[in-house]
Amino acid sequence: MARILILTQPYVPDPSPTGQHLHDTATALAGRGHEVLVLTSNRGYEEPSRAYPSRETRGGVEVRRMPFCSFGKSRVLARVAGALSFTVQAAVRGLLCRRPDAILVSTSPPLCPIAALVVFLLRGVPFCYWIHDLHPDWPVRLGMLDRDARSVRVMNWMNRWVLAHAKRIVVLDRFMNERVQRKLDVAVKTVVIPPWPHNECGARIEHSRNPWRKEHVEGGRRVVMYSGNHTPAHPLDTVLQAALRLRDEEGLELLFVGGGTGKQEIDAIIERERPGNIRSLPYQPLEILRYSLAAADVHLVSMGSEVVGISHPCKIYGALAAGRPLLLVGPDPCHATDVMGEHAVGWRVAHGDVDGAVEALREIRQAPCGRLEEMGRTAQELVRRRYSRDALCGRLCDEVEAALDLPTPPAATAPTEARLPSVSVLIPVRNAEATIEAALDSVLSQEYEGSVEVVVADGSDTPATSELVRRRYPTVRLVPNPERTIGFGSNAALRAATGEVAVRCDAHTALPPGYLRRAVETLARTGAANVGGRQRPVGDGPFERAVSMAMTSPLGAGGARHRVGGAEGPADTVYLGVFRREALDAVGGYDPGLERNGDYELNWRLRQRGETVWFDPGLSVTYRPRGTLRALARQYFDYGRWKRVVLRRHPASVRWRQIASPAIVLSLAGGLVPALVGVAWPALALLSAYVTALVGAAAVMVFRQRDPAALLVPLVLGAMHLAWGSGFFVPARNRVRDGGGELPAGGRR
Repeated sequence: MARILILTQPYVPDPSPTGQHLHDTATALAGRGHEVLVLTSNRGYEEPSRAYPSRETRGGVEVRRMPFCSFGKSRVLARVAGALSFTVQAAVRGLLCRRPDAILVSTSPPLCPIAALVVFLLRGVPFCYWIHDLHPDWPVRLGMLDRDARSVRVMNWMNRWVLAHAKRIVVLDRFMNERVQRKLDVAVKTVVIPPWPHNECGARIEHSRNPWRKEHVEGGRRVVMYSGNHTPAHPLDTVLQAALRLRDEEGLELLFVGGGTGKQEIDAIIERERPGNIRSLPYQPLEILRYSLAAADVHLVSMGSEVVGISHPCKIYGALAAGRPLLLVGPDPCHATDVMGEHAVGWRVAHGDVDGAVEALREIRQAPCGRLEEMGRTAQELVRRRYSRDALCGRLCDEVEAALDLPTPPAATAPTEARLPSVSVLIPVRNAEATIEAALDSVLSQEYEGSVEVVVADGSDTPATSELVRRRYPTVRLVPNPERTIGFGSNAALRAATGEVAVRCDAHTALPPGYLRRAVETLARTGAANVGGRQRPVGDGPFERAVSMAMTSPLGAGGARHRVGGAEGPADTVYLGVFRREALDAVGGYDPGLERNGDYELNWRLRQRGETVWFDPGLSVTYRPRGTLRALARQYFDYGRWKRVVLRRHPASVRWRQIASPAIVLSLAGGLVPALVGVAWPALALLSAYVTALVGAAAVMVFRQRDPAALLVPLVLGAMHLAWGSGFFVPARNRVRDGGGELPAGGRR
């Protein structure tokens, strides 16, 4: 597919909302099969004392962090210096890196689009411009800069140049779109896409089951929470003055969570006034965001009258997704009133109306629990219908792909919401306590309008994995896997499942946003029995990155589409798989005796029955490869052993790539025979040719990837080939007991 470059000063794990939205987008683009590179800062956006790795891979996305790009936000000079440094470095790296096919750039920092413009002008790379805030409008309207200042005129001129040359422009609301069109008429290439909540819109987390609320909130107080970036664009004076008037009334607390330049005012009031009903907490880690947001009874949202159409109230979506009502302090009209106007999801007071804020806070304190819960359910339904992450992030990815001029894929015949099939996600695990959370989080955050259940078949040596799942994911169903094989566990989960569609997932994988919906649509469009996509190995350290490169190279995968990618269409096998339940039952499910190669063997039986196995490159799933040479060799040795079992049962299923490694082992071993009688040149010639091929492959990867980890690829490929080929000649023993792990009706061993 395409190579996409993303430019952003903040990026995950930094808690900045902009960085989190760009991380979602980058991961989704990688999930569509694109190669994504992110250039970002190696220091925290809010706290420059936080240092992040200079190079890593997250969710299938290559992240490179640059130095001297963030000096904090406490002083204007420090922010300008960081923004200038980032913009210059991003432009230089964008010019020197392997040519991208498109760039996605946001307004963090405000000068960042200039870097994308430079790369466009000098290399012809189209860019998609995602506007989060309008500059210099923001500081001008807040009185920080004079409208006629030379710096403002220069910035406006550069903005018009960026708007003129951007291939696609994305704004956050209709008010922002109106201001952009007043700068330059670019309506033909501008689209409005609101941001989305970072927390999944799932079941409401009750206060009694919320560990974050138990830790941070005393007793039965009603909590009104402001969570996120505190800036002058979202003034809080009105509600703070109202809270001070209510300081002596029991049962209500205002909790301000996050950071930003406006947080200093709140901290100063707390220090000066010592109110018992106002508290301040820092940004919370992304992994516990759903608990912190759910700890509120009502969420506070502020929209400054001066910045309507210039800034956007992004925090409104997280509050709605958490199933909590809103207290809006802001003008009418604005985007927040657009959201709230047609739905009973909260209260609104105008800036400066302290009496109105006092009345609203008292009404919140006295409101029956049932009324707040009804508002919360309405809020979540609104997110599901209009502001879901899958839908909005998917639309943004579509705009980035539009900048690429990619051919439009065949339209999917999507099932209507009234007949969306129920889905069961099957996850066989063993000793997976280190990885199962990421896998389950990726499943449970899927936006799918039909019924979804998750069944984990645990064959661990200790109860640690089951205990973790029970504690963190009470809605996930656990079943035992006493034989501890993938096939046996998959069948055990299948027998416990009730869904019309069965989705296989592993504890080492993470499903990208929109995976379930797209897979179900592809099943309906193609009529296939099984659809799946590409395995995208993602490693953190040099060795894991080398394994990732080897696994996706022709020398490591033999051209298999589920490893190296390819065009959509029928295939012999796919990674994991999303099955029509009746087709899976008809062939007897997985073979419980196979420890490896079960997916390939199952897909062979499906195809022999006349069913279709369909490869969709958009269903790419990330996978964490083995982290040591020994573990990798053990894995591939087992692959070879069990591939022999499969080929013995189904000789016609053989593919040339499956006999390549045994042939290499036989050739090298055959070259040793003459060496035993003193003729060494055949062995040396074979070994030299083999090593030369491995080194050549590594050289190509070093050139393409520009990653020193590629120097380890010859070692990795050699281990994969020799371990797989050697294992092929070692018989494998069926560990499943007689009478155990029977296949569903119609199956056979």
